[in-house]
Amino acid sequence: MTITEQDREQRIGVIKTYWDALMAGDMERFRSLLAPDAVIHYPGQHYLSGDYTTNDDIVGLYTRLTQFIKEYL
Repeated sequence: MTITEQDREQRIGVIKTYWDALMAGDMERFRSLLAPDAVIHYPGQHYLSGDYTTNDDIVGLYTRLTQFIKEYL
């Protein structure tokens, strides 16, 4: 499969939007980037570990992570 320059730029744009939304704590924009069937596995053996299988759960996870970062930076 050959990726065109336009495809590459579009993918980079999505990643930048994703990153900017997370860094700004813009969970509405972040939510808009999630696929309806998205699943996130957060590794480890702690209270955040596990599978997040709904968009609400995924947004909740990243909301907690961004709040944690804001508190400790």
